[in-house]
Amino acid sequence: MKSFGRPFTCFSSLALCSILTLGLFFCGFCQANQKADEQSLEQELVLPFEAAFKAEGANTGDWVDLEIGFSLPKAARLEEPVIIQGLSPLTAGQIKLTRRGLTAKVLVNSLEDWSTDYLTIAFIDPQGQPGILKSQPLALKVASGLPDDPAAVPPRPIRGIEQIRPWHKRLAPLFVALVVAGVALFLIKRLFGAGKNPMALGGEKPHETALKGLNRLSLKLAQGNIEPKAFYFELSLVLRAYLEGLRGFPAVRMTSQEIAAFFSDSTDRRVVELLFAADAVKFAKGAASALAMRDHLDMVGEFVKSTMPKEQEAKDGNKQEKPVVEASHG
Repeated sequence: MKSFGRPFTCFSSLALCSILTLGLFFCGFCQANQKADEQSLEQELVLPFEAAFKAEGANTGDWVDLEIGFSLPKAARLEEPVIIQGLSPLTAGQIKLTRRGLTAKVLVNSLEDWSTDYLTIAFIDPQGQPGILKSQPLALKVASGLPDDPAAVPPRPIRGIEQIRPWHKRLAPLFVALVVAGVALFLIKRLFGAGKNPMALGGEKPHETALKGLNRLSLKLAQGNIEPKAFYFELSLVLRAYLEGLRGFPAVRMTSQEIAAFFSDSTDRRVVELLFAADAVKFAKGAASALAMRDHLDMVGEFVKSTMPKEQEAKDGNKQEKPVVEASHG
């Protein structure tokens, strides 16, 4: 029995020594990590900042303004989003950047006077390393307005916070009103807008307004003070306004392709081709010579005179002043 007990005692001693060695190693490892963490905290850049409430005191449920002033090193920046640590149980709302630093709306949701040893705000230094802005102690007097027995007071909503419906329910009436107004406006324009010439002056007839517009264009063309794009914009508008007054469809607000659906005979087709040629200059950077512009001007003039009322054509023929569109191409 003695020979068996001695090896067992040696084995127990070795096991105990191994456990103690592992324990000492683990404690040393933990202490080394703690020292490394403390050294990293000491190396972290800490800068002071000033913080103050605009009001010395507030009631529970009030919003108070917190002003923060600081100066960061050049090329340093605040972490985004900006978070003010140390306000609990107060709640920071809207935070805005200012020239001096920050302003924040703080909700006073505390029933007792509030104080803190410091506030902190994280930032990134010019080398990209994290830093901390740290304030001096801060305090705020809070008046809860509660009696000695708060249970005897009925609950009331916190001031400044209102119960609201979801956004889609709040905007639903506005959306419906806009849709109804848009449909009504569209119907009014369709019913009463057609046939009204936007270029007509007073009680002028469509062909009178068109001939005056063509005369103005002819004069500009003769003087050489109009570019092809501007010429075709104005010529197209004169023709479309005349078609609207003559045929009763909203040609001014229609594309050339839509207008083409209203024409069938060869005379009308020439007008449609003219509209497409004008579009090529207006929108596709097409070229046009002075001779081509004069030909198109005369074509519109001939179309207006061929479609105007016959009795009016006879009266216009007796007038001394004739449309300039009949002038020579020179």
